[in-house]
Formats: sequence, structure tokens, C-alpha cells
Amino acid sequence: MRSALGRLRITIGNADNAAAWYLVQINALYANQRELASGHSDRVAYRNEHSRPLMEAMKARLPRDQQMLEEQGHSTKTLEAIRYALGQWDA
Repeated sequence: MRSALGRLRITIGNADNAAAWYLVQINALYANQRELASGHSDRVAYRNEHSRPLMEAMKARLPRDQQMLEEQGHSTKTLEAIRYALGQWDA
């Protein structure tokens, strides 16, 4: 079975564009959910195989992006969103 990420074909002009990177990850998560809706007997195993790596990649990148934004004095709304997302893993 191929993952939803394997089917995702999006070209990003600037690989360092964090917002685009997160959108690709979230799009792949939604694609995985659509795949599950088509009927999989073991939803947990599918999510562990296909969605967990995406979530782990986001969890690893969020603190780096948070630090970069704080150092550059960027939008507090963006930082609030990152802090919220990071807090979901601690809950």
C-alpha cells in the first residue's frame, strides 16, 4: 500500500519556505484520512505507518521555527500558533 505522501506531487520554489513545508505535511495528513475513509481494517496501523512520520517531522521542526521567529521578531500570532501546536503533544 502506498502512502498518501507518496502520491502527493507539489513543487515548492523555495525549499526553505516553512509555511509551504507545513502545508505539504498537512495536505498529506488529510490525504491519509481520505485514504482511511475509503476503507482500511486497521486504522491505527495505517496511521502509525503513514501519518506518524509526518507528525514526528512537524514536531521536530516546530521548535526550530519557533526559535528562528523569536530571534527575528516575527508575528506573535504565528508564534502563538506554534506554541499551541507544541502544547498538543504535551497534553
